Amino acid sequence: MPVYEYRCPGCGDTRSFTLSIEQYDQSQLMPICFNDPADPHPMKRIFSFSKPPAFEEHFNLTTGTVTSSPRAHANELKRMSEEASARTGMPHNFVPVHPSEAREAYGITDEGLDSTYRKEVETGQREVKQWL
Repeated sequence: MPVYEYRCPGCGDTRSFTLSIEQYDQSQLMPICFNDPADPHPMKRIFSFSKPPAFEEHFNLTTGTVTSSPRAHANELKRMSEEASARTGMPHNFVPVHPSEAREAYGITDEGLDSTYRKEVETGQREVKQWL
């Protein structure tokens, strides 16, 4: 939904309203700034534009396909979830994970992979590999 921003010409205060286009057309929104009660000002609309960050087309190792948009990636994960659910008989729900969230999901600590490996060996989550 579009964000409609308004600024008071008197004090510079800004306000934002999130409305659908139909709601905006029907409301005939005209906010008034009451920061100075003796001299209220009608606020003027500010026009600003935002562009979503670019998503570069790339080969995604998780899905094994070329991904050209976040929506295509989510659709591919949904398709893979449905296939895995049909194959195993258990419900699956694969979702995209942002790299900043992956550290927590994989249990990666700031200490490094060696300490993570040692911790997994100590708790019995991983077998000790002995090199001959």
